Amino acid sequence: MKTTKLKTAIIALLCATAGLAQTSKLNKTFKTNKDVTVNINARHTHIDVEYWDRNEVQVSAFLEGGSEDQNKMLQSWRLDVDGSASEVRIHSEATPGGPGDFNMAALQAPLAKLPEMIAPLTEMMGPMLESLATNPPLPPEFYASVGNINFDYEQYQKDGEKYMEKFEKQMEKNFGKDFEKAMEEWAQKFEKDSVLWKKHEMRMEAWGEDFEKEMEAWGKTFEKDMEKWGESFGKEMEAWAANIEKEARNQNPKSGANVIVLKDHNMAKKVLKVKIPRSGQLKLKVRHGEVKLAGTTNNLRGEVSHSKFNAAEIAGENTNFRVAYTPVMIKSWKYGVLNAAYVQDLKIEKAESLKLDSNSSSVYLKELGETGILSGTFGELKIDKVSPKFKSLDVTLENSDLILDLPESAFNFTYNGTNSAVKYPKGLNLTSSNSYDNQKLKGYNGSQNAGAAINIFAKFSDVVLK
Repeated sequence: MKTTKLKTAIIALLCATAGLAQTSKLNKTFKTNKDVTVNINARHTHIDVEYWDRNEVQVSAFLEGGSEDQNKMLQSWRLDVDGSASEVRIHSEATPGGPGDFNMAALQAPLAKLPEMIAPLTEMMGPMLESLATNPPLPPEFYASVGNINFDYEQYQKDGEKYMEKFEKQMEKNFGKDFEKAMEEWAQKFEKDSVLWKKHEMRMEAWGEDFEKEMEAWGKTFEKDMEKWGESFGKEMEAWAANIEKEARNQNPKSGANVIVLKDHNMAKKVLKVKIPRSGQLKLKVRHGEVKLAGTTNNLRGEVSHSKFNAAEIAGENTNFRVAYTPVMIKSWKYGVLNAAYVQDLKIEKAESLKLDSNSSSVYLKELGETGILSGTFGELKIDKVSPKFKSLDVTLENSDLILDLPESAFNFTYNGTNSAVKYPKGLNLTSSNSYDNQKLKGYNGSQNAGAAINIFAKFSDVVLK
C-alpha cells in the first residue's frame, strides 16, 4: 500500500514538473560588456527588466497563468534572441491567441460592427461643422485634414497592427502642429477683420459674448473629442478582435479548423524577464504589452505605445523616451527627455531635471526638483510641489490647463499670456501690462536677486498659480 502511494506521489510530481517545463519558452545568458545595449522589440508581451552586478544579460521567456494549450501557445510565440558582448537583441511577436484557421463566414456578426465603430467620428464632425457654417471660410488645412480621414478595412485585414500604426500616425499628422497653427491664424485673422466682425456680430452672439473664449473652448473640445474617439476606437477594435478570437475558438472542432480552446477563455500571459548589467543601456519598442523597470534605468531610449509602463528610476543625460496611449507611473526621473502623446494618466513622483513635450495628455508631477522645461498642447499639467532649491522652470502651453503650487523660496517670475487666463496669489510682487489679447506679468517672490526663475508662456490656456 505504501509502495503504491509512493509511486502515485512520484508520478504526480513528474506530471507537475512536466507541466511547469511546458510553460518555459527560452532561457539564455550572454557574457557582455558592462555598458551593453539591450534592444527589446515586442508586442503582446509583459516585460520585466532588472539590473544586477554581473557583466551578463540573462533572458527568460515563459507563460504565466493557466491554460490547457500551453504548448500551442508557446509554438505561436515568435521569439528571437541573439547577442554579442556589446549588444543583445530581443524580438518578441506574441499574438493574443495561437495558430489556427478561422472560418470567416461564421464571424459576420462581429465584422458587421466595424462601420458602427467608425461612425462616432462622422457623428462628431457633423455638429462641429454645422456650428461653423455661418463663420468665414475655414482654412484649407481644415478641409485637408478632415477630408483625409480614410480607414481602409481591407488593408487592415491584410496588415493588421502595421496598418493601425500607419492610421494612427496619419491621424496625429492630420490634427498636429500644422493644423493647430492654421486654426489659430484663422481665428486671429477673423478677430482683426473688423468688417467681418460687424457682419457676423449677431451670429457670434449666439455663441457667447466672448468670441476668444468660445474659440478656445471649441479648440479644446475638438481635440479632446478626437482623442476620446481615438481611444474608444482602439478599445472597440481590441474588443472586436477578442470577440472574433472567442468565436473562432468556439467553432465546431469537427470542421477541421485548427482551433485553440482555452479553459474559461483565460489566456496565459507571455512574460520576458531580462537581467542587465547596472551600466547597461536599454532600448524599447513595445506595443500592446506591459513594461516594468526595476532599479535605475540609465539612458533609456525608444517608444512604448498602447501598453502600461512602470519604472522605479530613470536617469542618464542621453535619456530620450516616448509614450503614447499608455498609462505611465515613474517614481523618480533624474534626467532626460520625455515625449507623451495621448496619455491620460502620466504620473511622476519626483522629477529632478525633466524636459517634457506632451500632446493631448494629462501630466501630474508630485514634485519638481531642480529644472523643468515643460511644454503641452491640448492637455493638462499639474505640479504639486517645486523644491525650494530649484533653479529654473519654463512652461509653454497651448490650449492647455496648468495648476502650479509655487515654492515659498525666492524666485523671479515672468508670465506672457495670449488669449489666456491667469490666477496668482497676492503675495507675489508683480507688475502687469495688457495689450489687446495679451497680458504680461513680471516680478519676484521674496527677493529680486533670486537665482531661481519661473517663466510661463501661454496661448489659449488657463493658468492657476497657488
